Order: sequence, then structure tokens, then C-alpha cells
Amino acid sequence: MKTLLLVSFLSIVFSVQIHSQNRFHSIREHQFSSPKKTIGILVQGDTATLKREIFQFKGTVTAVAGSIIAAQIPAESIIRFSQLPSVRQFECGVRYTPLNVESVIHSRSDKVHQGVPPLKKSSTGKGVIVGIIDTGIDFFHPEFMVKSDGTRSRIQYIWDQNDTMSVLKPIGFTYGTEWNYSQIQATINGDSIVRHRDVNYSSHGTHVSGTAAGLSGHAPDADIIVVALDWDRSSSLVDASLYLVQKSVELGRPIVINASLGSHEVPHDGSDLSTQFIDSLVAIHPQVGYVVAAGNEGNSPIHWQVQCTDSVQMTYTQSGSMSSFFELNMNENLILQLRLDSISYASGKPIITSLYISE
Repeated sequence: MKTLLLVSFLSIVFSVQIHSQNRFHSIREHQFSSPKKTIGILVQGDTATLKREIFQFKGTVTAVAGSIIAAQIPAESIIRFSQLPSVRQFECGVRYTPLNVESVIHSRSDKVHQGVPPLKKSSTGKGVIVGIIDTGIDFFHPEFMVKSDGTRSRIQYIWDQNDTMSVLKPIGFTYGTEWNYSQIQATINGDSIVRHRDVNYSSHGTHVSGTAAGLSGHAPDADIIVVALDWDRSSSLVDASLYLVQKSVELGRPIVINASLGSHEVPHDGSDLSTQFIDSLVAIHPQVGYVVAAGNEGNSPIHWQVQCTDSVQMTYTQSGSMSSFFELNMNENLILQLRLDSISYASGKPIITSLYISE
């Protein structure tokens, strides 16, 4: 006997978007309001073929890892491009929000610094690079100076993806500004070269950088490379990851990349192309470690659980814009029926629009 699951969504909104989480998920309608605007995409398939097709659509390739390409193409071409036979998986990229957890004591990093048995020696990050992907860094902060010389920075590079006032772009990338160690040190000494400041999200990047590689952090002797993420550019995370791996190769040193951020725009099972892109990078570069925050949302009402009987009905109410993914593992014993009610207002009168979905 089949089980009937009824899910009713009541959303008081002015606009409602439903996203299809399948081969072509993460396409957001608001991105197509300006047809000539370029949109960041991730696409999987034969890279040689896809590159040719991206160029034919007047797009640009920004990064490649394995069979996945990060690119920019005009918004008006998104749908047509995603339907090409050569496209195995397609996404419009993901935008992230910052997360941060844990401390030196709770993770027992202090024991590692001391070389407490069974460790054979102490480890403080010397010779290693810590790469930070976040809101940026307060490079004047004393936590990021050399332990024996409080005037000398341990920050080797800063790539501010949001800075548009310079031609100092990282090699292979077409946006943002990169500052090197000499420019950072000169600014600390009083010159006005580096414009970057960590002012977004309550200086979240400085907080995370201090946790990871501050003098009071996990790796107090490590050098630091920072990417200030463009939170509105959907390819920014894969670009930042590739940039940091390239720096590791260029400098001939191991790197641990920290990304204290997250998103609910994709499933949390490793199947999205951003995750596959990063997995490909790490797989071919054994000197690279990649750390992602576990998240701060343990108490957030973002998951539903229900015990299915012959007929189960649930109702979810949300005020404001609604943009959500609903992931279900369907089987032959489950029938799913959804109703989405959108309530908007015109001249003070409510207008109810209903959408029915049955699987």
C-alpha cells in the first residue's frame, strides 16, 4: 500500500521562486532581470567541447578542475547553454554566508603546540601556509605579525575580489585586486598602498584568521594568504580555492585552506559542482588540506522530519520572500502532493495564488 504525504507551504510573499534541484539546479530568476549581465556558472562535461561552446555564447572561462569548468556567460544565454547535449551537470554557482566554530583549547591544538606525547615533536605551523577564504583581514592586527618581531607581517598576499580600483589582478583572473607582501608591509609601515579593509560581517574574516593562524590561534607560526570573497559572485569560491592552490604550487609549500562559510542552495551530499571542483583540486595536489566550518545552525529550524503513515499532512508558514530547496528520496511506496499558497497584497486586499505539485 502506498503512503500519501501531503505537504502544504503557506508563504506570505511578494514574489515566490521554486527551484528545481536536478540536472540544472541553482538557477535564480532574479539573475535574468538584466539579459546582458554576465552570470557565473559551473558546468561539467568534456572540457574541450564546453570551452568552445562557452566562447560561442560570448562567455569567458575563469577556472578548470577535472571535468568541471567555472565560467561567466550572458544571462540571456543561460537556459540555451544549459540545454546543450555536452552539458552533463549545470549550476549557476552558489552564494555563501560566513560561519565559524571551535577554539584552540577545545580542539586541543595547544597540546600540538607543546608536542605532548604521543606526539614526537611540537607543531606550530612553521613552513606552512594558511589560506583564508572569508570577508578579508585586518592586516594591521598584531595577531598576524611575526612572533619575534611585532612590526613584520606574516601575510604574504591579499586578493580582494571586491576591489575594482586597480589593474593588480591575480594572474589568470579578471577581477579584484591582489596585493603582495611588500605592498602589505609598506602599508603597515605607513604608506597608503593596500586599500583592503575587513569591514563586512563584523570583521568575520579577521576573527577566523585569528582562530586559524593568529599568534593565539591554531598555527601561530604559519604564513597567511587571504581571499576577501565577493559574496555576490557565484564563482568566487572556486576561483578563491584555485588561486590559493596555485600559490601553494608557486611557493612550493603546503597549504591548509579554511573556508568558514556555508550555503543551503545546494544539497549537502557533495554532488554540487562547487564541491566536486574543490575535491578535484585537492585530489591532484597532495600538499593541500581543505577545512570547512561545521556551521552555527544546530538550533535553526531548517530541517523537517515526519513519520509517514497512510496519510500525513504538514504545513509550513513563512513571511517574506521564500527561496528553498526540498530534497526527497522518492520510492514506489510514496506519493507526494505539494500545495504552495502565496499571499500578496494589492490596494490593501489579499491576493492568494496557489500552486499544486504531485509526484
